[in-house]
Amino acid sequence: MVVHMPRFFSTLSLCLLLSGLCAAQRRSGPRDSDPKLEQFTFRVEKLTAPSMGGRQLEFGVYLPKGYGDSKQAKRRYPLAIWLHGLRGSLWRFHHEGAAVLDELRKQGKLPDMILVTPSAGGRAVYMNGPRNKEEDLILVDLWKHLLKTYRVAEARHQRAILGVSMGALGAMKMALKNPLRFGAVAVHSSPVLPADPEDLGRFRRYAESIFGNPIDRKQWAREIPLALLQGHDAKLLHGLRIYFDAGSADRYGFGPANVAFSKQLEKQGIQHTFRLIQGGGHSWGSGAIQKAMRWSLEFVGKSFAAPLPKGDPSKAGRVAPEGAKQGAAGKSTGQSAEESKGKSAQQAAGKTGVKTGGSSASDE
Repeated sequence: MVVHMPRFFSTLSLCLLLSGLCAAQRRSGPRDSDPKLEQFTFRVEKLTAPSMGGRQLEFGVYLPKGYGDSKQAKRRYPLAIWLHGLRGSLWRFHHEGAAVLDELRKQGKLPDMILVTPSAGGRAVYMNGPRNKEEDLILVDLWKHLLKTYRVAEARHQRAILGVSMGALGAMKMALKNPLRFGAVAVHSSPVLPADPEDLGRFRRYAESIFGNPIDRKQWAREIPLALLQGHDAKLLHGLRIYFDAGSADRYGFGPANVAFSKQLEKQGIQHTFRLIQGGGHSWGSGAIQKAMRWSLEFVGKSFAAPLPKGDPSKAGRVAPEGAKQGAAGKSTGQSAEESKGKSAQQAAGKTGVKTGGSSASDE
């Protein structure tokens, strides 16, 4: 199966990606004034990450109001992980997105939940390399810590991963590779790359800096969402709710690539919701994400409230145990035995209830 990508890939330069994306995700840190949160408490934590050679991972944690009350001591909560873009950090979400999170909870559009925002590094691409294993950082190190430290719900449909820009690419990839780990994925402005690296054009120089020269095709097939879909049985993704959006005015031209991704999902019968935001920009600076994340968070909130279809074995929806090991194929999943068994449990997960195909929408 060959997927032809928009011609803009042939003109997207290394300079644009390295300089432009980094500028769009301006480095941010703590500020004198924090957003006033009524529905959540916020804390910053650190953990030692073996996947990054023992480097400290800093991450933000939003706990629902009343989490520490004795009456709630046995209550477990849905979990969402948000991945930042290039040169981003936990602080960008805190100062641009936390108020939206709080408002949606106040309006009853989100349930009580735990949201975690790791600072994966300013150049994070969320892939495993020879030295730094950024996928393992999220799916092994952080994951094990969260399950050990917080009262995370065990049901698969109550776990989600989200992201923006490069974090969107990472989140979508992780969800497609681990459909039993997450019940929902929701992302914004993803730099969707072609399934075949030969279609990269001038973008090849940047890809070679990550995947080698010549490009390691096996690694490419494991890391790029469109490549992951090649020959992918749609049944394996049943039960995974998929949402993504992109702006028609994205300064890097990612809108057409996301349209192509939606068409490929539709062609393969994979249910999803896609929104092309008319006039929408790329990231926080344009105001696009602050608005779009209302849709993505509401999407995730509805997923948290919608249990797996009747007849699905409860064990198929449980989280991976704290001490889980990597899969034989080298996937940094921290999978449980139930996740590793794969197809039968995935097929039992049933339909998502999300309308098949992409739906364009105006930026109301």
